[in-house]
Amino acid sequence: MSGELKNKALGYLEAGFSVLPIREDKRPALTTWEDLQREAMTPQELEDVFSGRTIREKIKTFTTPAGVGIITGAVSKNLEVVDVDTKHDATGTLWEDLRELLENHLPDLFPRLTIARTRSGGYHIYYRIQGQQPEKNLKLANNEAREVIIETRGEGGYVVAYPSPGYSFIQGDPSTTPEITPEERALILSITRSFNQLQEEKPRTTPTAIFSSSENSPFEDYNHRGDVVGLLEGHGWKVVRERGEKVDMLRPGQTDSKTSGNFHTTKRLFYNFSTSSPWLDVGAHSPAKIYTLLEHHGDYKEAYRSLLAQGYGEPYRGPGPVQMKTQAVKVTRVNQVNGEEEVISQPGEILQTENIQAVTGDYIVISSPAGDATAEILQAITLVENTGKRVYIQTAGRTIQSHYFRLRTIIAKYSKIQEDAGDLSGVELNNFLDEVVEVATRMDPIDRDLYIREFLNTPGISDLGITQESITMTVERIRDTRAKERQRNETAKVIDEARGLLERGDAGEAIHHLEKQLRDVKTITTTGLIPPAMSYMSLMGDIATITPALRTGYPSLDEFIGFTPGAITLVAGRPSHGKTTFMFNLMLRMCQLPENRNMVFYFWTFEEPLKNLAVKIINNLSGVDLRPYFHTGVDLPRQTNYEFIKNYIRAGRTDIPELEAGKEKLRELIDGNRIRIIDKSYSVEDMGKILMYLNEREKIGAVFIDYIQRMSTSRRTQDKRTEIAHISDMILQTAKEINRPIILGAQFNRGAKEEREPRLEHLKEAGNLEEDANTVLSVWNESRENDSAEEGNTREVELKIKALKNREGEPGQSTLLTFDKYTGVITGSSW
Repeated sequence: MSGELKNKALGYLEAGFSVLPIREDKRPALTTWEDLQREAMTPQELEDVFSGRTIREKIKTFTTPAGVGIITGAVSKNLEVVDVDTKHDATGTLWEDLRELLENHLPDLFPRLTIARTRSGGYHIYYRIQGQQPEKNLKLANNEAREVIIETRGEGGYVVAYPSPGYSFIQGDPSTTPEITPEERALILSITRSFNQLQEEKPRTTPTAIFSSSENSPFEDYNHRGDVVGLLEGHGWKVVRERGEKVDMLRPGQTDSKTSGNFHTTKRLFYNFSTSSPWLDVGAHSPAKIYTLLEHHGDYKEAYRSLLAQGYGEPYRGPGPVQMKTQAVKVTRVNQVNGEEEVISQPGEILQTENIQAVTGDYIVISSPAGDATAEILQAITLVENTGKRVYIQTAGRTIQSHYFRLRTIIAKYSKIQEDAGDLSGVELNNFLDEVVEVATRMDPIDRDLYIREFLNTPGISDLGITQESITMTVERIRDTRAKERQRNETAKVIDEARGLLERGDAGEAIHHLEKQLRDVKTITTTGLIPPAMSYMSLMGDIATITPALRTGYPSLDEFIGFTPGAITLVAGRPSHGKTTFMFNLMLRMCQLPENRNMVFYFWTFEEPLKNLAVKIINNLSGVDLRPYFHTGVDLPRQTNYEFIKNYIRAGRTDIPELEAGKEKLRELIDGNRIRIIDKSYSVEDMGKILMYLNEREKIGAVFIDYIQRMSTSRRTQDKRTEIAHISDMILQTAKEINRPIILGAQFNRGAKEEREPRLEHLKEAGNLEEDANTVLSVWNESRENDSAEEGNTREVELKIKALKNREGEPGQSTLLTFDKYTGVITGSSW
């Protein structure tokens, strides 16, 4: 390391920062740096580690450092850095707009902030938080492609600093980094969050919302179409300017600021930056909340009635209570995209459905700051769930879904009974199961399976004779009874409405009403009601709305195929040729394409457990050869990335930035509802029901199934060929029903081994699969047919992807992709 780098690192250390050497690619040049997140190096240790010597028995540089990094968090006296990434800024004015707002609203603080220019053209804003440790890295703003444009580096993070190549301080330096108040920090974060370009998604509707007829509450309706700008103008605010989707506004009264906040016309949120507004906190607020505060002084009940009278929404008619008096419970709305919170009610206040419906957000969190309040939390869960919001409980430092909290409560209740009496009586055991099943019947199929698995894995449950089959049958019986009853009621209601139209002489409208409403009723159970009527005009209208094929994410492959909605694409290959790897590479690429940002992609694996596939995906998302880390004392059964990652996670390590980045990407994809991986072996009939159910509630991108020969059916068949033919037919019907592409894996039969490359007829013995498929792609890995040692040691091999069948293009076309055997990443000609 050069003298300049070493001297600068020593200067940062003396200024109270924990430092570490950095490689050319901006990653730590150390075997591990976890200790440095808790305790900074001494000057002597810095001299040793930068000279290639080992410190603290395990910290050592494994390559020549090219730069210096500063570790953020408590170890650097509560340092936090705002990272502004301009390379993903489509507007070209991100930094200028952000700087203007910060200078405007923090005129005394902004000149004291330490600001650096980064190698990629972005900016780092340094500050320390007074008396408060920063959280872990926070994502504050994304662009429309879901790429992060502003985030923080907090506890457990680091930033690259001058004199690393490409970095420079343009205002101040780390030694003059200011200490700011938590209030000033809140304003900085609120301003940066206002640049988030993702439209806040509508809260996911839980199954309990089926029983509520108030899906369009007055507050939700006002949030969607209320004139909040006009409302603010009526209370003295002024429109300063309009910039794209932002309307900048200035509060009434004396102020030197150029703006006091802005309204996002797409996200439908007002961001208040003024600390001098007595009625509104700094941060983002929904139109309904602003209306309630301005027009009704915070009285949600009066605001609810007033909006109803103005024609907004429908009155709440859901089951259960509409309010409760809390003693210990706090209820908060949380935005899943940026973590922003809004308190709905504090302990001691009245929690009302109107208050819950007034907020927009991805989910509601219930907590008990004062300690255990189980009964009150359960009451609050019921109240919130009846509004259709998704509910989480914060307990013992963890946040869990409400049904797991209910399960824990039920188990604790009957464990106490068993402990006191020595055993559960027959009646008590039945009551125990009834309470567990009652919770399960209100959940969607996948959450229900996870819930049941959690229940069955609880110690002592198997001793009671409770099995997966028995509890699943009970759940399905209760759900089926409820669904049929609701279907009867809804059908009768639709028929009555159609009869009224018919009696008024409007037969055409009656038919249209039946078609539309009964299609919705049909989804309540899997029983069909009536086929839709057909006309030439309706057919032309349907053609005009045909969904285009989805891109594969590989440009060379996109030239001759696409994934057609409502159809099957078959991905076939010999064992170990990379079929499964190719399929999950496709899923990872497709889910990150800009046009698919609001879609969820499903991967159904019948071959590998979820946890094994998850390790492979982390390896893929990390995208790095981990062999340099194999020497760190880890005993691996095989010297592979896959085995190393399993050992790394098992040991609870967090010291390899590449793996942490891969884990973070997987977390974003899962928590952002971009991918869902399922390893439960559903029958093809149950899978169809689940996909139809999910398709009514979320926007599915595509469904991957690996692979058909391992699937099962509840129908009795005479042989395997007949069984596969039936499964293929059922999958095709499901694809048509949900109108989404299904990418189905398949293995070539034994005859394929006799020839150099597989052909379409090699699928004949597999139930005539090619007849149901819209497209058949073969995966051919030449290296798997070559047993030479030279081929075996090659890191990158070619995969030939060929269209054996293509109903919407020319068959026989192919492309070569590159497969990295270490990382599992498959790349094409461009990304």
